[in-house]
Amino acid sequence: MKLFFTLLFFYTIQLVSGQQLKLSGKVIETFSKVPIPFAHIIINEDTHLFTDLEGKFEFASQNKILKLQCGHYMHRPYLGSNISSDTITIKMNRFEFFKDELTADPQGIAVMQDVLSWRNHNNPDFYSYYTYSTYNKFTLTPGNIADANKMIKSFSAILPGRLKELHPNQHLLLVESASDKEYLNDNNHRETIKSTRSSGVSVPSAFFKTSQLQATNIYSDYIIVNGKEYVSPLSKTSLEQYNFNVIDSAIIDQRKLRILKFNPKPDKNFDGLRGQLYVDDRYHAVRYYSTSPMDDNTMSATIYQEFQLVDDQKWFPKASKTENLTYKGLYEVKYTSSLFSRVYNIKSNTPLSKHKFDE
Repeated sequence: MKLFFTLLFFYTIQLVSGQQLKLSGKVIETFSKVPIPFAHIIINEDTHLFTDLEGKFEFASQNKILKLQCGHYMHRPYLGSNISSDTITIKMNRFEFFKDELTADPQGIAVMQDVLSWRNHNNPDFYSYYTYSTYNKFTLTPGNIADANKMIKSFSAILPGRLKELHPNQHLLLVESASDKEYLNDNNHRETIKSTRSSGVSVPSAFFKTSQLQATNIYSDYIIVNGKEYVSPLSKTSLEQYNFNVIDSAIIDQRKLRILKFNPKPDKNFDGLRGQLYVDDRYHAVRYYSTSPMDDNTMSATIYQEFQLVDDQKWFPKASKTENLTYKGLYEVKYTSSLFSRVYNIKSNTPLSKHKFDE
């Protein structure tokens, strides 16, 4: 009997020690509560990962989390220790604005030379014979519910029917869609809308044709933001027009990833962007990026995009989010619009025929 309990004791210890610890977390800004995409998480000083477009991350290990660090440009670093909970919300204080660099550093130039040499290989516009599915979501949200409800009341007085007032955290407009995309080349491609849904508003079906993942192609010479063209930081002439500086690095999937910030050179006059590039050593491709126009006035726009390596050959867009904050809208109400797309079921080298697109 004594031997039985001894064996049971050691078996229990072994079972407990072998259990996998799982941590789900989210990184947000302290005061605005908005999620922080692509924040750099370091666990126990040897495991690196990045948050997704919603500021979320997951980690699983059999080792205890003795140390958790979180960093993101323009935010004060976070440091936690002995994390025992299975969920965590990390709040980061933004303490500075984007600082435009007057010069580029040699390491940043070297990284970008590699990126540009692989530009055509990693450019989704040059891919062919692939299919994928997407989920798309558009929201329009007032910054102040009380001000928005005043506007709704004024409309109710002049329009037939009754417009309902908004509840806290309610969107003024919500539109969702799911679609399938088949792509042979620029002249032969098709998008099929599988399902649509909107929040009580009749939306034309053309609205759901959301090819924005390629409309905001970072590898193009120009990026269109709110109908205006801006020179891409990955354009053929980007090293002549932008300054690039390495601000951080990480090891992801056993590969080096470098984080660069970029902004137009001070002596250049053009419609430019500023932001960050996360460059993966595999094919010297952009894995994540965020960017905003330099000339925001009544509207502040930010584009976020994440790529994924498919079949260890090509980097495809995985998810994209474009956010617009309108400072002066109708009835002086501030609005935030967000367009989110996620790609799944990517199949490259798919046998497609031109005849299929003639049907």
